[in-house]
Amino acid sequence: MNAKMIHADNRLRVYTAIALVVIIVCGFVTYDWTQRALAEIEKLAQYDRQLAFDRAASFLKMAAAVVGVTTALVGVSEARKARRSLATGEWPPPGTRVLMDTPVVEGGPARRRAKFVIALSMAMLTIALGLQVFAWLLVRSYTTQP
Repeated sequence: MNAKMIHADNRLRVYTAIALVVIIVCGFVTYDWTQRALAEIEKLAQYDRQLAFDRAASFLKMAAAVVGVTTALVGVSEARKARRSLATGEWPPPGTRVLMDTPVVEGGPARRRAKFVIALSMAMLTIALGLQVFAWLLVRSYTTQP
């Protein structure tokens, strides 16, 4: 049994709790704003379909950009952590702050975890890019219709 441990960081716990509260509040505000924006676009469609389409297209591109950038940032962050783990042969890599006491895995199992995280990170980056391309192609396909 490996006795090496990374001990919990109490400040990280506090920062995580604060971040979760902020994210939840932002989620509720964004949900409310999204519902109002979509209702406005729906009302606008009764009078000016082209303007409503343009606003909906802008809304779709903005939403795809927010989700894509967030997904890409998480993917890059996790890939960097996995690269550090591959270099050191420890998972989690040295210097990582954790929410609860975490045993350090060393050697082959640590490298396998790091490679798995890199694969997931690449998938996240691919999804982020694919979402941008999909949103762009979707909007383009409807704007080029006769």
